[in-house]
Amino acid sequence: GEVPVQDGSAATKALLSDYKPTAAATPMRTPRTPAGGDTILMEAQNLVALTTAATPLKGGENTPLHPSSFDGVTPSRKQIQTPNVLATPFRTPAPPGTKMLPPPAAATPAASTPARTPLRDELRINDDSASMDESVMAEKHRQAAMKKQVLAGLSSLPAPSHDYSIAVPPLPPAHDENQHAESEEDASDRLARETAQREAAEAALVKQRSKVIQRDLPRPFTINTSVLKDASVFDSLPALQRAEEMLKREMLSLLQYDALKFPLKAGPPPKKPPQLEAFTQQELHTANELLEQEMGVVEHALGHGPIGSNGVFEKAWEECNQELAYLPSQKKYSRVSTATKQEKLDALRDQFESLRMHMEKESKRAMKLEHKLNVVFAGYQTRATQTTASIAELYQKLDEARRDLQCFRGLQIQETHAIPLRIQRVQEEVSKQMEREKELQARYAHLLAEKDTLETLLMRAPS
Repeated sequence: GEVPVQDGSAATKALLSDYKPTAAATPMRTPRTPAGGDTILMEAQNLVALTTAATPLKGGENTPLHPSSFDGVTPSRKQIQTPNVLATPFRTPAPPGTKMLPPPAAATPAASTPARTPLRDELRINDDSASMDESVMAEKHRQAAMKKQVLAGLSSLPAPSHDYSIAVPPLPPAHDENQHAESEEDASDRLARETAQREAAEAALVKQRSKVIQRDLPRPFTINTSVLKDASVFDSLPALQRAEEMLKREMLSLLQYDALKFPLKAGPPPKKPPQLEAFTQQELHTANELLEQEMGVVEHALGHGPIGSNGVFEKAWEECNQELAYLPSQKKYSRVSTATKQEKLDALRDQFESLRMHMEKESKRAMKLEHKLNVVFAGYQTRATQTTASIAELYQKLDEARRDLQCFRGLQIQETHAIPLRIQRVQEEVSKQMEREKELQARYAHLLAEKDTLETLLMRAPS
């Protein structure tokens, strides 16, 4: 009655694992990359949804749309990492003291981790908590070593000295109650003040210049110093001539100074500047008053008004201009009365050539300006021509309309006077026609009665 037992006792068979050859593990597959959606179709659906959506002024939720990607129409590649099967833990460690049951006999071999050989420890002979304890102890040792390192670094720091120095800023001086604190000047006010100072300084410099420079009057290109007489005969001259010589010297000095400080383009400036005496504004003002008084005396003595009135200056200028002429043989201006006939003829020829050259120069300049004006204002000229023609046409139509209006107004006046006469004439004709019609009606009635009488007589007459 005994049951034969193969390969050990049946009572101890459940305590041992199945040591048959391990079945081949099912190979792990790489997860498939999820298929990307159709970008064109999603954008078309978004466009249809936006087109058929109601106005956002009504409120409510927005139209749901697919997420848009502007990288391109081709689907974007998504980098998906393959899971690391080796990093997957064998099993969740059980707490110490927990009774582990052996796996069921019908467990599928592929259910275990296929990347390594399954661990045959159904009897829990190898305790998993040992590795966990070792990792915990190693972590504690590492934290203790880091703590010692930090404490060693802190202990190497120098000790605090606790020495402080307090510096109190100086207090501003006390001001009176009635004294206002001066504020910093504004940038715009400072700029305006500096500009006014600079303009005042420039105006003062301008006042110190000669009247020729202040008024921008014409100046000679070359300074003629031959008008001065020899210095050796200056003392022997009368008082009036000496005053005239002094005025000439002062005039030449001013001309040379202006030519040096404000040179002209045509004439060369003098090499040596003249020595001018500096005057104050008060002295210059006094000199102007004296000149005005002297001018008043001269005007009263000569019997004419101020220089700028009644053409006195123009007349004097014409007389001086006619008296002086440029003599090419002498290469200077001289009096015409002292020149010979040949010199006068040469002076006229030179004047004619100068005028001709000036005319040619001005004509070329005028042609250039005209060409420039034609280029710049060609469109305006065309438009002006068209507008002028249109205005002329409109003016002609306006003139015709005025003439027609006058004609119709005259016709209206004539018709206004003629209409009552016509009405009266028509009324008279109508009255005459009515009277004639009455007469004809009466005659017709008489004849009709006569006809009836005759018919009655004929009917009564014997046949």
